[in-house]
Amino acid sequence: MARKVESLEDIIAALKKNDLVSENCIAVLEKCLSDASLQLVLRQLATRKHLPFSDKQYPPELRTFALTLNIYSAKAYNFVREPFDLCLPHQKTISKWYRSVDRSAGYSDECLKAVQAHATSLGHPLTCALMMDEMAIRRQVEWDGKMYTGYVDFGSQVDDDSLPVAKEALVF
Repeated sequence: MARKVESLEDIIAALKKNDLVSENCIAVLEKCLSDASLQLVLRQLATRKHLPFSDKQYPPELRTFALTLNIYSAKAYNFVREPFDLCLPHQKTISKWYRSVDRSAGYSDECLKAVQAHATSLGHPLTCALMMDEMAIRRQVEWDGKMYTGYVDFGSQVDDDSLPVAKEALVF
């Protein structure tokens, strides 16, 4: 039987009690839940059964919360979504959101922002290591509506048909 959430702290307490997330995840979720606009959205969702959201209508705060919880633990996400009946987006909707990330060659702004947010949330200096690896990839050229992808790319925008099709990627 689905139970209503009386407070947002109930969510975190239930996740802790059922050991669905790590302490690091709990700290990040508490930071997300401290956002007043997210609290308002979640309270509205808790009072209604189902809201007619499409994947583009979810408030940004709710998208951030859903993506954060799903990244740390899909099991915890389903735990919050189903029994607590919070009308969080379905896994397929979250999958569509992941597809909208810029995946062109080079450093991703989303990735750098996520690392920066994590580093500032720690409260102490962060030690990192830069690793690189070469991976074999499928040889395939695709048209995305704007440009062809799949050719060897060194980060520059060159529209030259003489470039070979990529068969390996250097990932940092």
